[in-house]
Amino acid sequence: MANLVALPYDVLLLIVAKVLPLYESNSPITHFNQPRLKFLWPLSLTCHLLHSVCSNWLFSSYRLLFRVSALRAKYNPPPTLDDDNGQACLTLTEWEEAAMLTRVAHFASKARFARELCIEDYGQSEDLPAFPPSFQVHLAELLKGLGGRLQTVYFKGDGFPGRLHSTLWATLRKLAIRTMSLEGVLPPLGGAERMDCVETLHLEWCEDNAAFLQLCNPTELELRYTYPHSNPTEDPPLLKLDFDSLQRATITYLLSNEQITRGGVLFDMSKIPLDASFEIVFKVPCHFKFQLPVVLQNTQLMVAKAFTEDPGCYNLFLSPGCDIVVVRGDANTREKLEMGFQALCWASESSPATVEDTPKYEV
Repeated sequence: MANLVALPYDVLLLIVAKVLPLYESNSPITHFNQPRLKFLWPLSLTCHLLHSVCSNWLFSSYRLLFRVSALRAKYNPPPTLDDDNGQACLTLTEWEEAAMLTRVAHFASKARFARELCIEDYGQSEDLPAFPPSFQVHLAELLKGLGGRLQTVYFKGDGFPGRLHSTLWATLRKLAIRTMSLEGVLPPLGGAERMDCVETLHLEWCEDNAAFLQLCNPTELELRYTYPHSNPTEDPPLLKLDFDSLQRATITYLLSNEQITRGGVLFDMSKIPLDASFEIVFKVPCHFKFQLPVVLQNTQLMVAKAFTEDPGCYNLFLSPGCDIVVVRGDANTREKLEMGFQALCWASESSPATVEDTPKYEV
């Protein structure tokens, strides 16, 4: 009589795929919700065959962590590994070559299952910035053997900025990565070729990362725009979107009081396709409820001057969280109205908009 492990590999995959929805939530498998797959770990330890089967889900999203951020290390110290003498020999706050190679080796053993790779390194020194070049070359050699299975790559690091090595960039381009996300400053080196295979691009917008907008042609774009608080008198860079294939764009702008007062042109949306929809969320810096009406009025005046083209063709909303939202697209407009957003009129200096009914605001 045939037992479970005697079944063909494809049949075992189908069995686990049928059982998985009974235990998982409706959210997709990402490195943010791996704990919901914890019931697969005991099954994966049954034998080598079932371990290989379960690894298709357990390691489909792989988190490759090298150094944690200084803030996290301060308030939530990472674990350490002691040697035979009881002395700490490995931490997650410093760059240890042997430790990094060990983590890369573990990823190499599971790389054939990875569809989504999250690489985190919060380097804090100029000598060893985030994502050292030697490590990037080593990782590029490893990724070359993955074929077309890897679809999404995340780079996370808010420490000392680094540079995306040309070898790693060429490897990702050859793998035809569909989704790329970058949190931090990691611009590619000069001479990088275009990567038109990227369909979804998530980017921390700054002048150093502007090269990504020149090298990619995504259909979906998500940007996080932060005003340069280090030099409030400096004009922020103009964000010009010129993608012929763009279908949807979402931009989150973290405003400061200096930016609201100074104003300036921030966006050029005149070149994106007419059928493309976009949404720009201006995060209003207000900490006290009594200040909200004045801050909202000043923000509306600033937003009205933030575009190179006439903003009258766009819709303006006030979110329940008191953020100013600029929307284009019928579907986006209907969605905002259904979510309880308040429609606003475009303001000008001659006829400033007022908020008659101040929304609920939690201090």
